[in-house]
Amino acid sequence: MPPTANTSDTALLGRGSVSAGSSNSLVRNNCIFLEHKHTVMNCRSARIEDCEGIYRVYLEAFPSTAVMGFKPPCDKWSEMLNNEHIHYVVAERGDEIIGAASLIVIDKLLRGGSKIGLIEDVAVLKRASGEGVGKEMIRMLQDVSVEKGCYKTILNCPEEVKRFYEKT
Repeated sequence: MPPTANTSDTALLGRGSVSAGSSNSLVRNNCIFLEHKHTVMNCRSARIEDCEGIYRVYLEAFPSTAVMGFKPPCDKWSEMLNNEHIHYVVAERGDEIIGAASLIVIDKLLRGGSKIGLIEDVAVLKRASGEGVGKEMIRMLQDVSVEKGCYKTILNCPEEVKRFYEKT
């Protein structure tokens, strides 16, 4: 039986709250709805039909990883979604995906075969930055990490954005 995750171990990323007056969040049916500046954003688990939308977000956020003319690997997407060790979330406004992030659950030999969660590839469209989209996706992935029995959650990010996540 894996150890129970606790708040202090999974709080490596911080658990900042959404400030009253500027934004409001509501959790309903495993989705997070964030209202900010009169726009409503839905944060939810990724689905098969999200492949191209996620890829568009990643192309904007990580242009150096894209190959010109390269199409999204949607044929592998189904396989990724069915992998119990990988969990993707998306943020959407209306029918448009404006953010995406992933959690990879890693089985460890240490600590009695426990698990850790690794959050990677957090990306938000430039026009939606500063609205708390990334923060809400990270919070949702932290909750998924706890649900999957991870004793800690680590955010993998470049040094130049580390300060942003430390204040979250």
